[in-house]
Amino acid sequence: MRKLTPVKSAAMGAIRMAGQRLHSCVGRSLGAGSQPLSHGSSSSSTRGVAQATPTAGNVSTVVQPGTVMTVVRPFAPRSSLPEALQALPAVPALLDAIKACEHRPFRVISHETDGGRVFNCAFFDNVDAFVSYREWFAEHALRPGGEFYADIAQTFADRGSMPTAESWLWGTGTRILSDTRFGEYQLGMAVRYSQATFIDAAAAEDAGQRALDPAFERMIARGMQDAGVAYFGRIVMQEEASGRWITASRYGSLEDAQRGTAAVKRIAADDISRWFSTYEYIIGTARRVLEL
Repeated sequence: MRKLTPVKSAAMGAIRMAGQRLHSCVGRSLGAGSQPLSHGSSSSSTRGVAQATPTAGNVSTVVQPGTVMTVVRPFAPRSSLPEALQALPAVPALLDAIKACEHRPFRVISHETDGGRVFNCAFFDNVDAFVSYREWFAEHALRPGGEFYADIAQTFADRGSMPTAESWLWGTGTRILSDTRFGEYQLGMAVRYSQATFIDAAAAEDAGQRALDPAFERMIARGMQDAGVAYFGRIVMQEEASGRWITASRYGSLEDAQRGTAAVKRIAADDISRWFSTYEYIIGTARRVLEL
């Protein structure tokens, strides 16, 4: 197993408090049409300023009605690349172009898996911004002949794994269904991103009633506490075009995320098999935050 990155002292303080706050902070699920809760400090005041160095302090992300979250497919970076380019897989010229793009994401969080692959989670103000950026990025960075295609291709250990415009994104959420995140969140802590496809409309309706109920979140939180897992809640979103759900669950460390995932599979095994035709996830340690 790869050596875990030590969690910073502030994060350790949050972990120590997690057990005391679990039951008072969970269960704030949102029904259809409800307003999402905001967490952390907003990045809007730093729009237009990109920071490629680690951000100190709380890196929780504020979400508002209409916020879009996307997760790109993990890839293996070329080992000779500088660390910053491994964690934020874009070359300087492309980063400059992204900063100048009108429809850029307002925050990008880079992660590393326990196998050394990297991936990003990006947040957009709304669907229109996301769609416009997706088209721009595909044209300039993912299509052969694009202005940045050759530059970004050299960041991949295997150029044959260079994604296409169709395979670039692993998952997307365009509608917030539930947000129970709480506490400080630091670089060095971990997130499990999961996405699920429903068996049918009846399964989706059942999941919407049960999985978004505060009692379900309390069940998950109790399971995490019983397993000794530092758990900091989750945000559940839906990709409205497909109906799929994508969830970001926050943990104190990579090990917590791995043990927490095993606990969730055990606690909600019947629900998962009853609701979903496919269920997949990726786990990554938060390495860097890029404010745009």
